[in-house]
Amino acid sequence: MKKIKLLNNNMINKIAAGEVVERPSSVVKELVENAIDAGAGIITVEINESLIRVSDNGSGIPADQVEAVFLRHATSKIETIADLESVLTLGFRGEAMSSIAAVSRLELITSNPNDDMGTLIEINGGQIVKKAAVGAAPGTSVIVRNLFYNVPARLKFLKKPPTEFGYISDLIEKFALGNPKITFNYMLKGKKQQYGGGELKSAIYQIYGKEYYKDLLKVEREGSFGVSGYIAKPTSNRPNRTFGNFFINGRYIKSPLMQSAVEAAYKTKLPIGKFPVYVLQIHIDPRFADINVHPTKLEVRFQDDKVVYDLIYEAVNNTLNEAVLIPSPVFVAKNATPVTNDTKKIADPVSFVLKTTNVRKDEPKQDNKQDNKDDDKQKQLAVKEARPVYNHPEQIKLSETPKQERQDYETDPKLDPESPFLKDYTIIGLFFNTYWALEQAGTLFLIDQHAAHERILYDKLTVHMEMGKPLSQTLLRPVAVTLNPTEQTVYEENSDFFAELGFEIEDMGHNALALRGVPFIFGGGINPDVFLEILENINSRNAEKLGDEKLAKLACKAAVKGGDKLTPTEAKALIDSLLATKKPFTCPHGRPTIVKLSKYEMEKMFKRV
Repeated sequence: MKKIKLLNNNMINKIAAGEVVERPSSVVKELVENAIDAGAGIITVEINESLIRVSDNGSGIPADQVEAVFLRHATSKIETIADLESVLTLGFRGEAMSSIAAVSRLELITSNPNDDMGTLIEINGGQIVKKAAVGAAPGTSVIVRNLFYNVPARLKFLKKPPTEFGYISDLIEKFALGNPKITFNYMLKGKKQQYGGGELKSAIYQIYGKEYYKDLLKVEREGSFGVSGYIAKPTSNRPNRTFGNFFINGRYIKSPLMQSAVEAAYKTKLPIGKFPVYVLQIHIDPRFADINVHPTKLEVRFQDDKVVYDLIYEAVNNTLNEAVLIPSPVFVAKNATPVTNDTKKIADPVSFVLKTTNVRKDEPKQDNKQDNKDDDKQKQLAVKEARPVYNHPEQIKLSETPKQERQDYETDPKLDPESPFLKDYTIIGLFFNTYWALEQAGTLFLIDQHAAHERILYDKLTVHMEMGKPLSQTLLRPVAVTLNPTEQTVYEENSDFFAELGFEIEDMGHNALALRGVPFIFGGGINPDVFLEILENINSRNAEKLGDEKLAKLACKAAVKGGDKLTPTEAKALIDSLLATKKPFTCPHGRPTIVKLSKYEMEKMFKRV
């Protein structure tokens, strides 16, 4: 065993930095919290690849205390153990500045009203290299350069700059939501955004946009345990939990306990897989909550979990129960096919047409009974003659199903092995608004309309991706989409990919996009949530090439669903399009599109043979 010895201060600070300073956003968090604790009304955060600057107009630091800022566990926030139970400031342990200075090149300029001059101090890797009196505006400015330059093991674990920028942007938004009266000037690579400077509802509008702002419900519960803030109506939801925010006495925290309470209040009011939007501020006596669980202070421990759960649940549930939650009509682009409870057109550039040459329009009408017979006959003719017509100038010609592949499915001895698979079929019915029943040569076939349409769209997407010729449909009315910082980063990294698919997107700034065109498979309309789900699905996508699974998911989003009502004519065109694909027997996820039951098998079930 090696000899036990004390670590020097430089090593101690670097080890401490590993707990407090995980990435650039950790630095921003600590510096902004110090600015808030200093009473700042305006905080400016400037970020680029090699620099972090946080400036404020707070109280500043007295000249004789500047060096003490960088000593470990030096703090003005607490003096005794009892103070830990009542601390309301965001920072209090005195670890942040010493940790940041230990792993960067840091410059601090501060001015306190009681001093004639401001103070400049420069520190490299924890060592003071310069201190001087300078002229400075009231407040404090901290510049951090070359983070982790002296700890390469930490540096190599950082993500790419756009990802790290996304973490910082998300953090600034959290600060603005938790402290809406403070003005936050945020400059990322020269682009400026401003948050706060008013009420919470205004901050929510600045960050999440009009879509959620218009559906906000105010939450207000006073008492020793208070809850205030806003929740969105269930119709304004998200495909993930990124727009759910909790603050305790102004501090952003993560709490699975409170999260489950909110989601329980929304239960049965949200579709499966959707999550609520909320910004809730918890006002609690510090003695009943321990925020000193982890160095980052994101976690919290409560004295009584059940009391906290019940109060959050009741506050949200009562607000929802008192509100009118009838959803407003959803307006789609004029060129988009309207969706109703009775019918949904296939979102595909295929025109389903009828060949009615067998029936003359000028034939005289007969009696009602004969009319009904003629109508039935015409419908049968229409089903047999219906064919898909591609109205795009560059028609997609998919190859016929290979003969060997067809034979694998033609195991019934009563089927003619020489006739093409399902060439002369007859549609005999629809089950559960999902499965189409077909009869041919003594065999009953069932086709899943959703799985079938997935296969059709997937093959077309694959062809066009390979050709490098995306097909796009321009929307008459752009569709607005609001992103969180992480989603914005994913979009920026994959904007070329969206263009390849046929999206026409305009970046409106402030994490807002306008969809002006969509891939042909969406039929001229798209729901913002579908676009967000696509973003989420491609988050792990290789930037060079899209995997088959991602294309399959995109096709799934655009395909007709089980329960969508199609006419027999539409079904006929869908089936013929499926049979024209290279692999008509499974959807892109490997699920069967077609199952069959022979007459012989059915007679066995009924004990006829």
